[in-house]
Amino acid sequence: MCDTNSRRGIGLRPRKGRLKPGHQRLGGKVNSLNASDRIGASSQAVVEALLLGMVLCSPWPFGSAGASAEFFLFCELACALLVFSVWLMFGARPGWRAGWSGRLILVGMLGLAAVAGLHLIPLPDWAVDQLAPGVSTWTADHGSAASLAGQRSITTDAASPWFSGSKLGLNAGGSFQFLIRCLAAACLFGMVCCFHSPERSLRRLSIAAVMVATALAIFGIAQHFGSHDGLAYWTYEIPGGLGFGPFVNRNHFPFFMNLGLGLTLGLLMERLEKMGRHWHRLLLADGIATWLLVALVFIIASLIVCVSRGGVLSAVVAITVVLLLRMSVGGVKRWLVLGVAVAAATTLLLAWVGFDFYESRLNMLGESDRYSGDGRWILWKAALSSVPEFPWFGSGGETYRYWETIQMTGDPQWTSETNKSIRADNEFLDVLNEYGIVGLLSLVLMAGVVVYQIAIGARRSALSAGACIGLLAVLAHSLVDFGLRVPATGMFAVIVAALLCSQRVGSRERRRQSQPAKDRPMAAVANAFARLGLTVTALTVIGFTFFALYTKRRYHLAERFSIAAAERMDQSMPKQSLENMVSAAKLTPEDITRQLQVAKASQLAMDRLDSPASKKVLVDLINEHSIIAMKLCPLAWEPSVWLANYGRHQKNNRERLDDLRWARTLHPGDPNLAFLTGQLALNESGLSEAVEHWNESLTYSTKYLHDVLSLVETKLGPDEIIERLLPADPVVTLAAALYFDRKPDSDVRDQCAKRTLQLLATPSATKRRLDEGTLYEMQSRCYGMLGKPEESIHSLRLALNHDPTKVAWRIQLARRLMESRQLDAAIREVRIVLTLDPNAREGLELQKQLSVLRASSNPSR
Repeated sequence: MCDTNSRRGIGLRPRKGRLKPGHQRLGGKVNSLNASDRIGASSQAVVEALLLGMVLCSPWPFGSAGASAEFFLFCELACALLVFSVWLMFGARPGWRAGWSGRLILVGMLGLAAVAGLHLIPLPDWAVDQLAPGVSTWTADHGSAASLAGQRSITTDAASPWFSGSKLGLNAGGSFQFLIRCLAAACLFGMVCCFHSPERSLRRLSIAAVMVATALAIFGIAQHFGSHDGLAYWTYEIPGGLGFGPFVNRNHFPFFMNLGLGLTLGLLMERLEKMGRHWHRLLLADGIATWLLVALVFIIASLIVCVSRGGVLSAVVAITVVLLLRMSVGGVKRWLVLGVAVAAATTLLLAWVGFDFYESRLNMLGESDRYSGDGRWILWKAALSSVPEFPWFGSGGETYRYWETIQMTGDPQWTSETNKSIRADNEFLDVLNEYGIVGLLSLVLMAGVVVYQIAIGARRSALSAGACIGLLAVLAHSLVDFGLRVPATGMFAVIVAALLCSQRVGSRERRRQSQPAKDRPMAAVANAFARLGLTVTALTVIGFTFFALYTKRRYHLAERFSIAAAERMDQSMPKQSLENMVSAAKLTPEDITRQLQVAKASQLAMDRLDSPASKKVLVDLINEHSIIAMKLCPLAWEPSVWLANYGRHQKNNRERLDDLRWARTLHPGDPNLAFLTGQLALNESGLSEAVEHWNESLTYSTKYLHDVLSLVETKLGPDEIIERLLPADPVVTLAAALYFDRKPDSDVRDQCAKRTLQLLATPSATKRRLDEGTLYEMQSRCYGMLGKPEESIHSLRLALNHDPTKVAWRIQLARRLMESRQLDAAIREVRIVLTLDPNAREGLELQKQLSVLRASSNPSR
C-alpha cells in the first residue's frame, strides 16, 4: 500500500468523496456537525416531511373545510410548529431567507390578525361610536328582545363575553376563528422562510404537487362522469350540487389545482432546460418529462371539466404572463410545440370521456353580458353596503352572509330564498366588508409583495416560474371567488409563497447565511439577546399551538355532536337529538351557528312531542338561544321570527308584528316572511301596510299569489291591484290574469293581460329577463285572454321559431288553430308533436278531436 504522498508522486489526487451524514467541510477540513447543527437539520427534515404530508392529504376531506377535517390539519401543523420550536430553542440559529418581501407579507398577515383580535376587545362607547357607527344601530334592543334580554342562565353567562355592542364588530365568534387561521398562516409562513435550502424544498413540494394534483384530476373526472356533481365520493350529498372532486364547490377546485398546475409546469420547464436545444429529440425518451406531460393533460382536462370559468381564465392568464416574462426565441418555439401537443391530447381525453364544450358554462366566457349577469355584481354591491357604517375595521368575521341577505335586490331571479352566499365572490371585497379598510390594506400589502416577487421570480429559475404561475392564478381567481378561505388551498398557497420569497436574497445576506453561525462576527451580548429572542419566539409559538389545538378540538367535538343530533332526529329521537345539540352549543358558546341549530332542533322536536310540559321546556330553549344568537350577531334574522312565534308574549300581536318587521329588515327578500308579516299587518295596521309586504313577497315569488289575491280582490279595485299590489313583473301579472280568468269578472283579467303585454314590450321597465321564446309564448296567452286569436297564433309561431322542439307550445298552437277552425294547420302541428313525442297524451287526444271535427266538416268523406 502507498500513502498519500506516494499517490501524489505518480500524478494521482486524493478522491473528494461525498461527505458522510453528520459532517461538513470547513476550510478544506471535514468536521463533525455539533449538536445544534444536527438538531437544526433533523428539525427541518421533519418539518418538511410534515408539510409535504399536509399538501398530499389536506384536499381529500373536502378541502379540510369542515371543523373535524380542519382540526386534523391543525394537528399536523401543530406537530410541525412544535418541532420548529425545538429547532429555535436548541438548534443552530436559523436564518431568515425571505428578505424584506417575506417580512412585509408577515406584517400583512399579522395586520389581518390584529384587526380580527380588535373585534374581541370591549371598548368605550365613544370609541365604538367613532370607529364603527353602525354598531349602535344594529345592536339596539327591539320588541321581545328587549323584554327577554334580562334572562340569565349558565349558557347565557358562557356566551356573554362574546356579545356584541361594546365591540367594533358584530360577530366576535367569526372574528375569533379568523384570528386563529391568520396566526396559523403567519406561523407557517415564518417557519418555511427559515428553511436552509428553499430551492430543494420547492423541488420536493413540486413533486408532491404533481402527485396530488394528478390524483385529484383523475378522481374529479371519474366522479363527474361516473355520478354527478351533487355527490362527493359517490356517497355524500353536496347542498346545491355544485361540487367537483372532493371540493364542495366547483370554483374551489381550481384554486388548489392551479397551484399544482404551476408547480408541474415548473418541473417540466426545468427538465426541458437540462435537455438543451435537443429537447425535441429527448422529450419522449425521457421518462420524467413524459410523465409530467401526462400529468399536465389530466390537470388541464380536470380544470375544463369542472367548468369554473374563473379558474380556467386565471390559469390561462397566469401561464401567458409568466411565459412572456421568460420570453426567448427558443422558449417561444418550445412552448408553442408543447402547447399544441398538450392541447391536442387534452381535447382527445375530453372527447373520450364525453365532455360537451357547447353545453358547458365555459361558452359564457365569450358572452360578457351573461358572465356579468350571474349574480356577482349583486354580491359585490352587498359587500360594499356596510362599509359606510363600519369603515375602518369592518363589521366582523362571517358577517357578509347576513349583509347579502339584508341587501334587497328587487331582482325576481335573485332571491334570498333560492340564492344564498356566504362570501362576496371577491376576496378583497370580502375582507373590506368584514375587516374594513385596515384589513383591506393588509391584504393588498401581501398581494402587492407577491406580485412583485412574481415579476422578478418568473425570470429567476424554472421552479420559481412554476410557483409564479400557481400564485398568479390564485391571485387572479381571488378577484371573482374566495377559494383561499378553504384551509387546504390557503395552507398550500402560503407554503408556495414562502418558498418563492426565499429563492433569492441579496448577495450580502447570502454570504451571511452561508457562513456558520459561530463564525459570524457578533458580540457575545448580541448573541445572547438573539438566543433569548428565539427562545421567546419558540415559547410564543408553542403557546399559540396548544391554544389553537384546544380551540379547533372544541369545534371538532361540536361538529360531532351536531352530526349525532341530526342522526337522532332522523331516527325520531327528538330528546336525544336536542341533548346533543345543546352539548354542541355549550362547547362553542361563541358560535352563532350552534345557537341557531339549538333553536331549530327545538322547533322540530316541538312538532314531535305532545306533552305540554315538554313543549314549555322547548319554548324556553327557543327563547334563550334566540336571545343569545341575537346578542352574538344582531344581523341574524331567524331569532326575531322565533320570538314572534314562540316568545312568551306571542298572544300580543303588536309585539309579534314588531318582531316580524325587524326580521323583514334583516331579510327583506324572503317571500314567506313577507307574506306572513302582511297577514299579521292586515289585522293590526291595516290594508295599506299589508299590501306593501305582499308586493315584496310577489316580487320574489308567486307562491302566495292566489292567497294574496283572495284576500284583496274585494278590498282593492282593478287599478289598485295593478299599481299597488302587483310588481312590475310580467310573470306575476300574467299569473294574476290567469287567476282572474277563472272568475266571472273579466275586467281585472283584461287589465292584467294588458299590463303584461306592456311589460313584455318594454323590457327596461322590469328586472325580469326572459328569453325570446318564452316572451312570445306569454304574449300569445295574453292575446288569447283578450280575444285576439290571430295575434295569439302569430306570437306562438314566433316562439316556436326560437325553440321548435317545445312540445307544450306546439300543443297550445294546435288548440288555437283548432279553435280558429284552421284544421289542416292544426293537424300538421299535431303530427309534428307526435313525431317529437309519440306518447304525448295531449297530442293523441287532439288528434282524435281533430279527426272528429274534420269528419263532421266533410261528411261526404
